[in-house]
Amino acid sequence: ARSQWFADISHELRTPLSILRGKIEALQDGVYPPTKETFAALHHEAIHLGMLVEDLYQLALSDIGAMSYNRVEVQPCWALEQSVALLQPQMERKKHNLKTSVDIEEEIGIFADNERLKQLFTNLLANSIRYTNDGGQINIRVHQTDSAIIYDIEDSAPTVSSEHLPRLFERLYRIDSSRSRNLGGAGLGLSICYNIVKGHHGTIEAQQSSLGGLWIRVSLPLSQ
Repeated sequence: ARSQWFADISHELRTPLSILRGKIEALQDGVYPPTKETFAALHHEAIHLGMLVEDLYQLALSDIGAMSYNRVEVQPCWALEQSVALLQPQMERKKHNLKTSVDIEEEIGIFADNERLKQLFTNLLANSIRYTNDGGQINIRVHQTDSAIIYDIEDSAPTVSSEHLPRLFERLYRIDSSRSRNLGGAGLGLSICYNIVKGHHGTIEAQQSSLGGLWIRVSLPLSQ
């Protein structure tokens, strides 16, 4: 398993590095003109590589128990609202329709790290935006039970086959379908989400959405 892990990581790092090297060499040889578009493509690959390295770093911290949490009493929807605002331009570019519904008591709070929750919801929403077809639907619902706050994030097609659902939160696990590497995923984001939720003593699960895509449910315990 460890050998496979290193092989997978090496493959993930080699892909953007190979693209960067090829484009830089093409610039040096005069094959590509030094245009604004060429440098924008190089910048895109550098960002992709940087995100992958950061994801690996976050997973490594979690594995050794070094991922820090500054847990205090927080408002349950603050981090989610920040993530939605951050990703709004991406949703607009893909012409996604976002619908939100919040049904919780005003005085309700959770004991959590807001920055980690923002990381959690940003990863989940970015995943929906990336893999949902252009012009699709994303629904966010927040409600409470006697002991927890429930966050539901659903998106429209394409969906995920039922046999893949239990493994979505495994690191580097990816589905050879519409939700694939071609759309920029490295198979690490949902693993990080799993670790953040676990660090907050919550649960996260995936199922097929009635909208035709994926439904992620996060449950975080209420403050005692």
